[in-house]
Amino acid sequence: MGFNETAIAETATFVLSLQNSEPDSMQFNFDVDSIREDQMDSFLDVNPHRVWEFEFQTWTVEQSIRMATRPGPLKIHLYTPSTIHGGFSFTDGGTAFVDALQQRTSIFGSLCLHFNRRNPFTTENYVRLLQLERVVEKLELYMFRPDALLPFQAQVHSLNYRIDDYEIEKTDFETLPIVAKELTLSIHITRTENWSDSIVTFLDRVAQLGHFEHLGLEIDLWHEVDYTQMAWIAAAIVRVLQNNPSMVSLDLSKNRYAVEYTPYLTILFQAMEGHPNLRTFRVNSGKMTVVHFASLERLLFRNRRVTVVNHRDERVTDGTTIDQVYTLNQFFHESKELIQECCSSWRSRVMKTVLMESASANFQRTALLLSDHTDVLCELVNGTNDDALLPYDPTSIIHATPLKKKKLGPNSGHVMPVAAHIEAESSLLLSVNDVINEREIDLDDILDDDAFYE
Repeated sequence: MGFNETAIAETATFVLSLQNSEPDSMQFNFDVDSIREDQMDSFLDVNPHRVWEFEFQTWTVEQSIRMATRPGPLKIHLYTPSTIHGGFSFTDGGTAFVDALQQRTSIFGSLCLHFNRRNPFTTENYVRLLQLERVVEKLELYMFRPDALLPFQAQVHSLNYRIDDYEIEKTDFETLPIVAKELTLSIHITRTENWSDSIVTFLDRVAQLGHFEHLGLEIDLWHEVDYTQMAWIAAAIVRVLQNNPSMVSLDLSKNRYAVEYTPYLTILFQAMEGHPNLRTFRVNSGKMTVVHFASLERLLFRNRRVTVVNHRDERVTDGTTIDQVYTLNQFFHESKELIQECCSSWRSRVMKTVLMESASANFQRTALLLSDHTDVLCELVNGTNDDALLPYDPTSIIHATPLKKKKLGPNSGHVMPVAAHIEAESSLLLSVNDVINEREIDLDDILDDDAFYE
């Protein structure tokens, strides 16, 4: 094929146009001018979730417009390495690119600007880029900039931003507008005295605004400081949790040097116990002790929707009792999903299997199941659903004649894994006679009783 730019572009187009090909295993350095428009459309359209990094190219006005006006979301990373020469650039300082973005009627996707030595945007175009209204969904900035606070005001859904503490004063955050709902901030700490001030004031502003769905905090620290100030940061994070009820995830796992949250995990776990929407908490867990694991176990009992993971997205566990709690919580979720995604006749079949064919060994899971599906239990007791009392045939999940008369919802395909999971749990029986005869049993009281979790 040769080694000229056209041949390289042909090869790159072929490889990059393969669905789900590995982008990290190969690198192509070629002139963008050598790629025809149909070639670029080919590999950009096939893998819409891939991040495209441009490092040594210089975009002309035409190329800038072409990239900024492509239909559908696009993930672009413009990069300049830490060298004086080379790196990405525009022939016009980014004017055409920003102009074209401004005219878009659909979301661009994500834009990552990583410029170590120089900014290819002029100051005017850089400011215009940050002032675009709801065009870029996700913005990542790792670069020199004229105004360190301006990116916080960018009208984007998600913002990843790196800042140095010497660029800001602690009072700067007190009235700062922050638009993004998903925010990850990396703060490079250069100070020694009162090094936590800028972090605490930032967190207090996040708590005051109260609209965040994700928060990631990375403390980039390379020197010895007074680490007792971590207590102030932990207290500020508690305030963030208390005042952001829509927060789904909190990430404290990416830090440098000796930044350690372990001594404060107990108060952080306590703050999460009653949080209505938190699903994921990422934190380094290498130094957790028995006390911390006990606090984690309590959290998982009090808030079954939370999962605590480390920086590798592995569940934090003691390898014994906490694993059991996670399993119980998974059962809790699947039982809830069964209500939302199954019709009554399907749930009756599953309930009949659990209540009449399993062993009586796990009161917790059975109580959860009965609490979620009391309507089906009543049908079984009253005999109003005769089909549910017929011998259970596992193949009926696939070939269920009665279902031909019913119109299933779009999510009915999720029934099989839930039903299979419940059937496989051979220790879920609380005898039907116990439920019928022992009228004094109140499932709500059982589930609210702390002794239930011991």
